[in-house]
Amino acid sequence: MRLPTPLLLLLFPALAASTEEPDEAATDPYWGFVLRAPGLERGLALGSGAKLLEGRAAGGVDFEVTVQEGATPQPAAAWRAAAEKAWEEAKRARKDGERGDDPAPHLLFVEETRAGFRRHHGYAFFARRCHCFVLHAVVAEKSETSAASMRALFSGFTLEEKARPALLVHLLARAESARTDDPRILLRAGRAYLLGDDRLRQAPNPALAIEVLERAAALEDPKAYDALERWTVHETLGLAALTLRRTEEAIAWLTKAEALARELPEEKSDRGRSSYNLACALSVAKRIDAALEAFQRALARGPRDEWIEHARTDDDLIELRNDPRYGELARGEG
Repeated sequence: MRLPTPLLLLLFPALAASTEEPDEAATDPYWGFVLRAPGLERGLALGSGAKLLEGRAAGGVDFEVTVQEGATPQPAAAWRAAAEKAWEEAKRARKDGERGDDPAPHLLFVEETRAGFRRHHGYAFFARRCHCFVLHAVVAEKSETSAASMRALFSGFTLEEKARPALLVHLLARAESARTDDPRILLRAGRAYLLGDDRLRQAPNPALAIEVLERAAALEDPKAYDALERWTVHETLGLAALTLRRTEEAIAWLTKAEALARELPEEKSDRGRSSYNLACALSVAKRIDAALEAFQRALARGPRDEWIEHARTDDDLIELRNDPRYGELARGEG
């Protein structure tokens, strides 16, 4: 199974601004970041989507913090390079300025709009696995402290190393007034990341599917899932790992899923699906003897003719089909 995984950036409106007095820090317990800056206006617009925070700091610097999600983990410098490429294609005039790596890769430049206004812009990039938190600051050109104020803002941003946010988990939990560690929220978000979801404007992203579903699988409460949900978590994890060609992970998850499938009631049977997908992972890993055994179990448990027909063109089974024993098995001779 091969799924496209383009970068997705979801934009959602922020909440109304607070009227509280300025403070020195803003924190967000879900996303795991702290922003410290002189004269920071506190509690502004903690949003529900990619725009996580916006406000103003000393020096007249307006800012916003957004999060972007990528198909694969990459360092902050790679996110900066992607942003630079996008800006190169923009039609607005831009005067290049400073590029730095302290505290994170950042850019400072002057933008001239089509209307002739000039503003100082600054961007800093803080990467965590498949996520990048982008701190964007802007100030009028007349300010003499714009660059220093922006660097102060960047240096005041910290992110927990263990922060593992995912937009769909956050959005689905808010929509249903549920916790972000609700097992069914994690399961729904994980499946949407693997398969894509037009309604949620989510493109397939198997790396994020694994990130979310590993959290789901780690839940120790035996009552968190029913038998079908427990099987679905492990089956989806196996498919996501197989998509990324992390074959040993895929084999481990799908082996567990195959065992869980035996606990399903007859009316919810997986019809040999886990055995078939396990055969795919083993074939990709060139463990042909084990792949043949798994494929045989799939034929025994499910619709034999359908699995054989599907296997004829499945790229994951190329190594298996090249073994003469596969032909015998497909013909019912094995």
